[in-house]
Amino acid sequence: GEGEEADRHGDAVCCADLLMEKVKKQSSSYRPTMNQLVAKCYFYYSRVYELVDRLDEIRSFLHARLRTATLKHDTDGQACLLNLLSRNYLHYNLYDQAAKLQAKSDFPDA
Repeated sequence: GEGEEADRHGDAVCCADLLMEKVKKQSSSYRPTMNQLVAKCYFYYSRVYELVDRLDEIRSFLHARLRTATLKHDTDGQACLLNLLSRNYLHYNLYDQAAKLQAKSDFPDA
């Protein structure tokens, strides 16, 4: 039922938060070979928060990760995070912020 689905969403949020804790810890021992996997982690983290309608809670975290990905020349992370932040802004009809983000960001080449 509905209560069961809410429990599963709660479990998903908990799991996603734990996943991001792992990602943050791993970022100190940076390995470029992990970039694609970490980008997928960002995607699922954001997707879980989207499903529970709490995307606004992770926006600053996504910005911080974008700064880190940019500094480390992690093009997979940059591309993923730019998309996630755009999606985050558009979810709340924050078109100006989405436009500013796109204007000041260089989408990485493949």
